[in-house]
Amino acid sequence: MFTVGFHGDVFLLLKLLLPGVIKAVYNLQDKQIIKCFSVIFDNDLDEMIEDLEQGDVAETISLFFDKSNNVKPQKKSTLSLQEVIDAKSFH
Repeated sequence: MFTVGFHGDVFLLLKLLLPGVIKAVYNLQDKQIIKCFSVIFDNDLDEMIEDLEQGDVAETISLFFDKSNNVKPQKKSTLSLQEVIDAKSFH
């Protein structure tokens, strides 16, 4: 079976791998996301928006996450995909 070594939720994994199955709409624009992360990272919003105009929102967040003195990455995630899906469904 293909799940050898995988100990997660197989149904959730398949939903994420099959295009068109998840119809989730998050309704967040790139600048709204950058505004949130500028507060989280305690970085200059204008500087982050300027960087965003040169590329991709994920690249901007990654760059400023690395620069942040306010937030440091964890060595291992403590949040599962199922918890993310459950939280999104909670509104």
